[in-house]
Amino acid sequence: MPQITIITPAYNAEDTIEKAIQSMTSQSYQDLSIILVDDGSTDDTLEIMKQAAAEDKRIWVLEMGTHSCAAAARNTGLQVVPGDCKYVYFADADDSMEPNAIEVMVTKMEETGADLLTFGYRQIRRRDGSAKEITAPEGHFTGEQIRGDYTAYTADSACKVLGSCWNKCFRMDRIRQYDIKFPGLQRNEEEVFIMEYLKHADSICNIPDILYNFYPIDMERAFERIPEEFCKDVEIFRINRLQYAQGWNCDNQKTREFIAKEYWGKMILGLKLCLNPKKPLGNAEFRKRMKQMMKGLDEIGYVPDSVSGSTVYKLMKMGFTPAVKMLLKRGL
Repeated sequence: MPQITIITPAYNAEDTIEKAIQSMTSQSYQDLSIILVDDGSTDDTLEIMKQAAAEDKRIWVLEMGTHSCAAAARNTGLQVVPGDCKYVYFADADDSMEPNAIEVMVTKMEETGADLLTFGYRQIRRRDGSAKEITAPEGHFTGEQIRGDYTAYTADSACKVLGSCWNKCFRMDRIRQYDIKFPGLQRNEEEVFIMEYLKHADSICNIPDILYNFYPIDMERAFERIPEEFCKDVEIFRINRLQYAQGWNCDNQKTREFIAKEYWGKMILGLKLCLNPKKPLGNAEFRKRMKQMMKGLDEIGYVPDSVSGSTVYKLMKMGFTPAVKMLLKRGL
């Protein structure tokens, strides 16, 4: 049976990494390698990883030394993937996999010959354990279809082709052949990696199976985990989105509307991060980010009705910073 490698970066994940590892080692499909990359953790994450490796010879632990970012940690993991590995999967340190996840991935990749497999997932709230399943019917697409209609298979799809890596399985030979790496961003790096991979993908398959349990971060965890330079990364990501759309010849109003909505949502989060009660960034930084948002929307060249009709947008246009802050504080 073909081998698959799971790569998981971790930074200060002592509360969740043990459960994540357990979900990997208990997979029904056993012919796998697990590469755990510690990104300079200051808690007990590394010790938990080493203990797991001592108990399971399939686990390799890599140490970054100093804290960098998940992108650099994943790239480090890719460098040591075994030569006979056919598929690679990226899991996060604060989520978990279903017991049959790898078996389903490998089986479907083998059956279809797909370059990329996407699948459903369960989104679970940490506070109360409530969950919703996000999935889409089985579908088979060519790379040309995906690249030619940016939104139909990305923004408008229930099981998005873009987004995070943890609901996707990749072919390692494609990654090696085209030297595909995660960009040096602290956030949104997965989407850029996927877009670059899609440049070289001939076939994509989506299946409805729920194979992953995703625990989104709330604002309290966002204050702790999302870097202060978040908005700079969002700006770089916006530029990347447009460049890929233009390169794929799908730069149209519908695509720009999607990019504008996505950009607006991410930058609103960037504004909220200024309001961290433990580490507020101050009025000057808040105003700077507001100006960035308006300039970014101008450069996209399209403001969706859902944005232009919002109270926050109207207040920003008038420069009413205190009122914008007040509205965003209410939503925290």
